[in-house]
Amino acid sequence: MNFAFKTIHEFNDYFKDEATCYQAFEQIRWEGVPVCPHCGSLKTPYKVKARGKFKDIPSYRCAERQCDLPFTVRTKSIFEGSKVELRKWFLAAYELSTDKKGISSVELATRIGTSQKTAWFINHRLRAMLKETEPTLLKDVTQVDEAYVGGKNKNRHADKKYSHAQGRSNKGKTMVFGARD
Repeated sequence: MNFAFKTIHEFNDYFKDEATCYQAFEQIRWEGVPVCPHCGSLKTPYKVKARGKFKDIPSYRCAERQCDLPFTVRTKSIFEGSKVELRKWFLAAYELSTDKKGISSVELATRIGTSQKTAWFINHRLRAMLKETEPTLLKDVTQVDEAYVGGKNKNRHADKKYSHAQGRSNKGKTMVFGARD
């Protein structure tokens, strides 16, 4: 399963409904064979009637006698306890991963169609998950910045002006570059 979407339209075409999102997540998490997240049993679980807001998603009950707990693909994941559709979660993950400089919760809320509080919650859950599963991605961040130091050409003495320097030209300015780990 390759999720290399180049555009938001490709993403929306693939994840067109909630059922597709659940099938994709089940394939990623369980490789198509449900495993009890409570006890880790590989016995084939019982299918049960879904309850709550998400009635169209597959729900299971563990086949182990000692466990016998109900679960879905959301159980014991970052999506557990959230009333937000899985499609919006996936869209938020896509938006966060493709945005060049990060994204505010207000902008994320606008893009995925939720309130700002919900977007903030999703953003922080996704970042916490990345911190747990891929700690090297968010560790040892290097900050880099550059600036050109020097006055405007029009403020210089006549013999120090550059005749072809226009606007915000860096001609005759010193570049200052800094990096911090």
